[in-house]
Amino acid sequence: MDALDRARVNKAKQQWREMVAELCYFYPQYKIGEFAEGGELEDMPIGDIELLLNTAKKLYYQSKLDDLNVAAAAQSKKGYAKVNSALQGIIKKLRARI
Repeated sequence: MDALDRARVNKAKQQWREMVAELCYFYPQYKIGEFAEGGELEDMPIGDIELLLNTAKKLYYQSKLDDLNVAAAAQSKKGYAKVNSALQGIIKKLRARI
């Protein structure tokens, strides 16, 4: 395996670790060790992990949008519209992934 292949493998492993850490953050019933080699969730399909993450992110940003709507009720319309638009865009992108 040449240096380029090793770099790609290392990058893929790092992305996997970050995805598992994020999954464990949003879903505390999962533990990082369960996804390690020999762990009971080692073979969990990546599509299932991505679905769980996208659903968690969508719900998180929907909650933020709800918080914004409550907090901005008496604030400026321009600031509200900007943040509302950004959060709506994130939610739409996440829905498209699910």
